[in-house]
Formats: sequence, structure tokens, C-alpha cells
Amino acid sequence: MRSPPVTVLLTAAALCFGLSSFRTEAAQSAAAHLEVIRLGLISSKPRARIAEHKDLIEYVGKKLAPDMRGEVVVASDVDQLVRLIQEKKVDFYMESAYPTFLVNERTGARILLRRWKGGVAEYSTLLFTKRGSGVTRLEELRGKLIAFEDPGSTSGYLLPKTFLMKRGYRLVEKSSFRDTVSPREIGYVFSQGSERNIVNWVLLGRVSAGVFNDIDFARLEAKRVAELSILAETDKLPRHLLSAHSDLDAALVQRLKEILLKSHEDEAGRKVLRRADKTSKFDPLPGGEETVRARIGELFRVLQKSKP
Repeated sequence: MRSPPVTVLLTAAALCFGLSSFRTEAAQSAAAHLEVIRLGLISSKPRARIAEHKDLIEYVGKKLAPDMRGEVVVASDVDQLVRLIQEKKVDFYMESAYPTFLVNERTGARILLRRWKGGVAEYSTLLFTKRGSGVTRLEELRGKLIAFEDPGSTSGYLLPKTFLMKRGYRLVEKSSFRDTVSPREIGYVFSQGSERNIVNWVLLGRVSAGVFNDIDFARLEAKRVAELSILAETDKLPRHLLSAHSDLDAALVQRLKEILLKSHEDEAGRKVLRRADKTSKFDPLPGGEETVRARIGELFRVLQKSKP
């Protein structure tokens, strides 16, 4: 097979360079009208989240345009983030799968990238019980109590709850360990985000099973793992996702993606990523945006349909 002439290669390279230059100029033109680009987050600790992510958004701002400022905007919950996006006070945001599903359903925001938060691309949830407890199958949880983490956790509540509901189980929240659980349901309580409490409750027999993600389970002491038995594991989901306002200029969105995709390739970028909650990199969505959106939509609409 003959190699293409040198002139063809040079022409192709020139076209690529010209296209890249054009995109950069278009993005800078769009950025000139913004002056500031805003990153949205959801947290009950706004000062801590702003401190963690301010270097990242400033890095992005300077890459977009020399004089562009970057700001971190922290919402207290999904509803507030939705309002901020609708009011165009947030340009792009980062969240786990379920909040992303809720926000994007209401605002039309688009998922752009997968974020490796804590150095992890994806995770699953493990449902576990005390070894030797007699509970060896999911159906044996009917009439019993299990422990989730907290109501806002994708991996510690929403993903495993959906997993069980899709298999025909009825789940009912209980206010204490003493509440009665019907033989036709699975009762659940929250540990308020404490994996240690969940493990202790399982081992003490206060609940028949507990759940949290495979990353946290892998961090347990070996002696604790030896006392537990895994009942089931959910499908894996992206650990974190980055979405952008639907009205954000297309050239600006493309340039934003390029900046973040390359941010781990230079030392300055790696530093700001590490400060941003130990992010190791951003990468393309597995299967593309439509695939990821359809996947989380199919998964979490089960929860939406179950609400009164």
C-alpha cells in the first residue's frame, strides 16, 4: 500500500491546525461575553467545597480566555442547583449519577464527561450481611431491616434501592430498629452517612443487611471483611459526571471539554485536579452521552414512578 504524498500529509495537518485554531478563537469569542465561568456543586459545606475547587475553575477560566474569572457556586440541594442553572448562574456542574439525572431532566443540561473522583472511574454497591446469620439470599430480607447510608447518596441508597425495587421488593423506611416490618416488605433505616455504623449494626444484629459502595468496602479491615458475606452487587455506574448548561455556546462547550480532557497531562493541571477532591482526570463518556443518559434514566425512573 502506497504512503500518501508528503504534500497531502502537510495539507491534512494544516487543516487540523486551522480547525483547532478556529475552535479556540470561537470559544474565546464566546468567553469574552461571559467574563466569568461558574462551576456548580451540591454540598452542605460550601466553604470547604469552594476551597477544594476554586483552583480548578480558575485554571479552566484562564485556559478559556486570559481575562476570564472562575467561580464556584455551591447549592444546598438539587432544587437549588436547578434554579441556579435555570437562572444561568451556573454554567456547568459536577455530581454523581442520580442528582445528575434529576437536574438534567429538569434543566435540559447535557452530560459532557466522566470525572474520576478520588481516582475512581466507576463504582457499584454491595449488599452484605453477617457471615453465619442465616441470610444467604435476597428474598430472605423480606420482613427484616436493612441499613442504607443517607437519602442523598447514589451508591449508599438510591442505586441499591432501585436494584431491589426492580427485582420486585417493596421497601419501607422505618424510624427505628424497633419498628415492625411486614413479611411482605423490606424495612430500612439510615446511618446518616456512616459506613462504620452500618457495619456495626450488621455485626450486632440490629439490621440484617447493610449497603455501601465497593470502594468503601475494599477499605474495611481484613478482620471485618472476614465477618461479612456479600449477598449481591449492583451494576457499575460512573463515579461522577460533569454536565453543562444547555444554552452554553457550542464552541465554548467543546473547548471546555478539551481543557478538562487534557488537564491531567501537565503538572499544573494535575495539581488542581488533586485539590479538587482528589480528581485524577476527566475522560469521555463510555458509549457516549446518549448511552449514559439513557442508562441512568432507565435505572432511576423506577424511583420516580414509585413516588406518590
